[in-house]
Amino acid sequence: MRKFLNVSLLLLLVGFSGSLGCRSWLSPDEPAAAEPGLSAGDYLERRASGPSAAESGLSVGDYLERRASGGSAVGSAATRPTPAPTRRAPLMTDTTPGTRPEMVAVSESGSSIVSKTYPWAECGVVQLDKTMPKEVGLNKPFNYTLRIANLTNTTLNDVIVTEDLPDNFKFLSSNPSAQQDEDNVLFWEIATLGPKAVTQISISGLATYIDTLKHCTTVVTPVVPACASVQVIQPELKLTRTAPTEVLVCDPIQVRYVVTNSGTGYVPNVKIVETLPAGLRTTGGKTEVVFDAGTLMAGQSQQFSAELRATKTGQYVSKASANSTMGLRAESATTTTAVTQPILAVQKTGPERQYIGRPVTYQITVTNKSDVAARNTVIEDMIPDGVNSVRGTAGAKLLGPKLVW
Repeated sequence: MRKFLNVSLLLLLVGFSGSLGCRSWLSPDEPAAAEPGLSAGDYLERRASGPSAAESGLSVGDYLERRASGGSAVGSAATRPTPAPTRRAPLMTDTTPGTRPEMVAVSESGSSIVSKTYPWAECGVVQLDKTMPKEVGLNKPFNYTLRIANLTNTTLNDVIVTEDLPDNFKFLSSNPSAQQDEDNVLFWEIATLGPKAVTQISISGLATYIDTLKHCTTVVTPVVPACASVQVIQPELKLTRTAPTEVLVCDPIQVRYVVTNSGTGYVPNVKIVETLPAGLRTTGGKTEVVFDAGTLMAGQSQQFSAELRATKTGQYVSKASANSTMGLRAESATTTTAVTQPILAVQKTGPERQYIGRPVTYQITVTNKSDVAARNTVIEDMIPDGVNSVRGTAGAKLLGPKLVW
């Protein structure tokens, strides 16, 4: 029966310790609550008598609410100087793996250093190192310091440090200056404490009557957020189509397409498609124009061109579209191209007969019977055999057997 109870108790303790945060209550390396002002021998004796419960740091809101309700803030580091013994034992170091024995370090000058990590030792955000003299004279000013270190790689904002002063301590000054309330508590607000940064506070005062001075420091650490950035993008396609407003039926129609990603983020698998109206064809005889623009990054453009031909005269109205596999679509503005064909009439007049050796004069008349201009018109007149010399009006050129204007 006793063996069964022992095993049950052990399992209960192991199960309870597994529910704790960063470290188990059964861990052999839980440090004792250190009090500055102890000699090394007193400190080791206190440690050997058993560990004390670990204290946790409060959030800013919890701390202010606790103070408003008259309660005491946890997570403070207290100092209780005691008379130094006549023979000081050497400071010993526990070499057990995973332990942190140096909670109080006694310097050669007789001062004590109290270190505490907030919100708790195993998951620290801020470390406080408080250096106090072990003994002071009555009505004699003395200084002590608070060193606050950011243990993280993140900037901390709105760290609050408070110092609860005893009744027999007269506060003289501090650097930086502190706010003081009616309960004899000093406040410092550290707006920003950079990654791994350290700041120090110096306090001056004196003891007004003979009694133990007990100074309690509290550091209220902010909540360190876990931040992740997500970029919000909005890609957008724009397409322009340019074409001539008028061409002759025999002339090619040059069309230019420009597709642009005018938004943010990339657009994959962009294609330009235009279904040609009846009477228009590509030079390859196709009735559809397709271009693969691929992936367009933000601000990127791609340009393409096509050569079309009209099979008849008329007004050709058309537009193109750009599409992506991610669902984006853009259409170009509508363009109109007029395909025209001038109608020319040529009339040649001259004498029906003439004697040999005498000049023959004749006229060539070209008439445009359409309502469109006949641009780049060329007139050619073939010279018959047996003609020895030829003269024409201004601009005429004799090119072999023909006269050209």
